[in-house]
Amino acid sequence: PVYYSTNSKWKTIAAGLFGGIWAPIGGLVAWAAFGKDEDLSGTAYGWMFGLVCGIMTYLSLNELMPLAYRYSQCKWQNDACMVLGMVVMGLSIVLFEV
Repeated sequence: PVYYSTNSKWKTIAAGLFGGIWAPIGGLVAWAAFGKDEDLSGTAYGWMFGLVCGIMTYLSLNELMPLAYRYSQCKWQNDACMVLGMVVMGLSIVLFEV
């Protein structure tokens, strides 16, 4: 979407880098706020993972999928790739538990 709105590869790359830098910064803030792993209970982890899961699901279904439908030539590929991504994630969870 950034490329289509600006027609600039450099602005698109800058937006991607700017967005990507916040993940490690957020990790450092969480580490500073919560400390070691042993300090948090299972309930706290459950709340945090549930909150992040809800945010990611909302963004995927309400923001990314409509954009994919708007710019895609073949609509069924959007759905197929979404289901494939879910299958890959589910399999990776199962395989890492073994």
